[in-house]
Amino acid sequence: MKKSRNLAAFCLFFTFALFALPGRASVLGAYFFAEQVRLNHSGYAQNVIDVEMPWGERCRFSYFHHRSSHDEKRTVVIHGFLDRAITWRQAIVKIPEGSPYRKSLILIDLPHHGDSKCAGVNSFSRAETFLEIGLQAVRKRENFKVAGIWSGSLGGLFGLSLLNTYPEAQLTMIVPPLLAEPYANLKIQEIATISTREGLTSFLAKVPPANRSLPLMNSVVSGLLPRTALAQQLVKNVDGKRIWSGYQRSSHPVRIMASQDDMLLPIAEMDPRYTSNRKTIYRVVDKHCGHSILRYCADEATPFLIGDVASVADTSEHAQSSASLGAVSATQGI
Repeated sequence: MKKSRNLAAFCLFFTFALFALPGRASVLGAYFFAEQVRLNHSGYAQNVIDVEMPWGERCRFSYFHHRSSHDEKRTVVIHGFLDRAITWRQAIVKIPEGSPYRKSLILIDLPHHGDSKCAGVNSFSRAETFLEIGLQAVRKRENFKVAGIWSGSLGGLFGLSLLNTYPEAQLTMIVPPLLAEPYANLKIQEIATISTREGLTSFLAKVPPANRSLPLMNSVVSGLLPRTALAQQLVKNVDGKRIWSGYQRSSHPVRIMASQDDMLLPIAEMDPRYTSNRKTIYRVVDKHCGHSILRYCADEATPFLIGDVASVADTSEHAQSSASLGAVSATQGI
């Protein structure tokens, strides 16, 4: 009886902390705060700068950079939908100390995510503009060239878009939403309609168990629920032509990595223009990562991110599935 009361009390407290306490006071808000502390201990500090948008709005652009880095070439890191920059800490801590990537990353918060704020971003194209102008301001402030781009999930669309401006950058995408036409609309917008607790409950009921720990869940319950209605603007009117032109302009093969059981974005539905093109290095890892590959498969994802693609092994079954998609093998160079 006592155990039942204790369990009921815990459930009541957890529910209260989950939905009633704002921002960092919530349980998972505390998790994000702890992640930021760990990121700071890794040498990365946050900066928030003001940038002027063409539509007359002054916006806040949030990013993280290594305090002691003066590298001329840096890698820009872009998170996914309803996530935030600090999620990449799990990959950063697995980068060897001697690697040039350890201190050369610029982690960006997309608009309506993390500490980036820009109310006028009401479409994918405006989010692209926000990212372009913000990144230019950061480059001027930190004095570097964009040598690489890492992106997760929705961030992959922005990574491809940035190749129009930075074609020399090496793009690496983790579980990107490269869906067949109509470009990236149905699947992403189904997720993006979550703007209420009821919508969240309905969505989670459809998500396979392997995906119940999506960063989406963590962000929503950490006090970002009111911002989901704004965040979903990022996936409105995705310009597939501009994204495809970024891919075509890239000077390097684009690296794409996915888990064979992604489920949220089935591999079979990926746009064949990418997966069958010899300009793509495509890997399917033999892990049950769901769509949270950085969280559960960082040991496999991090070598791929830093270019050590040969250390990321497929089973013969998955290697065959990759070959059927026309994937370039990891041994054919970057």
